[in-house]
Amino acid sequence: MPKCEQCGKEVELPFECSFCGHYFCAEHRLPENHNCPNQPTRTPLGSWQTRKEIAHANTEKQTSKLASEGDYHFIKEASKSEKLETKKPFPIRKVSIFLAVIMLVVIIGTIILLAPNISSLIQQSTYTKLTLPIGAFVYSTQQNVQYTFRYGGLLGDEPNLLQVWVSGNAFPKDLSISKGATYTAFAIEIKISEIHEDYIVILVKPL
Repeated sequence: MPKCEQCGKEVELPFECSFCGHYFCAEHRLPENHNCPNQPTRTPLGSWQTRKEIAHANTEKQTSKLASEGDYHFIKEASKSEKLETKKPFPIRKVSIFLAVIMLVVIIGTIILLAPNISSLIQQSTYTKLTLPIGAFVYSTQQNVQYTFRYGGLLGDEPNLLQVWVSGNAFPKDLSISKGATYTAFAIEIKISEIHEDYIVILVKPL
């Protein structure tokens, strides 16, 4: 009958130690109870661990830098070289403001460059109001061009006639008068706005 190698007690069903391979009784079957030479390293809590568990524990120790003093435990602060580098968030707000400023500058520059054209378009879309008495001449300047308008014909005896000259041209454009009528003559548009007994009102704008 086999004997326990620790106490010599005969054991009918001995326990084999998985670390040293010897046989022991139930009392001495654990590695720490028979001073097993191959028993694993003890942990602070008193239990034994396998090599894999020991390696895992050592890795955790290196990560957390845990140190103990008596009954108290302190976590050591990692040095600057050990601290993980954290990427600063991309300054989206600053980029948005920068893009908004660029767009504003572009818009202002475009307005400044196109200001003459815009002014010209506004002028072209705006009528100039002229009041023409019978037999009188009225001069109007549109786009630096001088126009001459005469209501009632040459002698003022043709109340349904409007004559237009441009820059002293000897051949006037004769227009018949009817309220609301619109004519084109010498690169201008003429609109008959009001007709009265002794004068008419016309609206003029360049084309």
